[in-house]
Amino acid sequence: MSKNYLILGASSDVGIELIKKIDVMAESSTIWAHYHSSASRIKSIIPKNNNTIIPFSADFSNLDEVENAAKTIIQSYHIPDAIVHLSAPKLQFEKFKKLEWNDCIFDAQIQVGSVFRLLQILIPHMLKTDKRSKIVFMLSENTINMPAKFSTKYTMSKYMLLGLMRSLAAEYEGKNININALSPSMIDTKFLSNIDRRLLEVSGATEHILKPQDVVPWLWRLLSEYSDDMNGENIFFSGGE
Repeated sequence: MSKNYLILGASSDVGIELIKKIDVMAESSTIWAHYHSSASRIKSIIPKNNNTIIPFSADFSNLDEVENAAKTIIQSYHIPDAIVHLSAPKLQFEKFKKLEWNDCIFDAQIQVGSVFRLLQILIPHMLKTDKRSKIVFMLSENTINMPAKFSTKYTMSKYMLLGLMRSLAAEYEGKNININALSPSMIDTKFLSNIDRRLLEVSGATEHILKPQDVVPWLWRLLSEYSDDMNGENIFFSGGE
């Protein structure tokens, strides 16, 4: 059966691998692929199996752009059956005493405020279709174990997302929709490009390092019929397991 997928943060390393996975596993499906500043990696993927990849740009720090993106998707009549939220600013380790509250708000807007507004607009339309819908949030092992040192800003946003995910799962329980999250250990991607590797070691974040290819099968499972009985779950996945 054809599906409509919406990947937020699709130009990320995990996003690109997820598009490739969907393109192999799906047929005659539409993949809405969100990016912020560069679509080149998305556009380089040549769709297979009669799938269609639609890149679209939105600055998730701007709610007007978030709302316009949602309206564009609705007007296309390709209402998502599956949404994966990967968007996050690049990780920066900062001591708590040096953090600015406005920086925390900015991080939360990109990670939480953006998907909060998107889902407010999209979920009512998703529930009107005859297909079972899936929503997956990318969280972090910081929501499972003691977080990495110096990651207060990032960790706060991930806990907000965890609260949003569980609240939505409770509110829409019994509807034709599954809402879950994946909390992997640290993933070796360009998301870490602003971090000195020595700081990663000091923070304790490199104990179980993953590759994007390790994570995508778990995301796919949460998008597939295998998760039909799962709701409000935060799945922990650590490297080496």
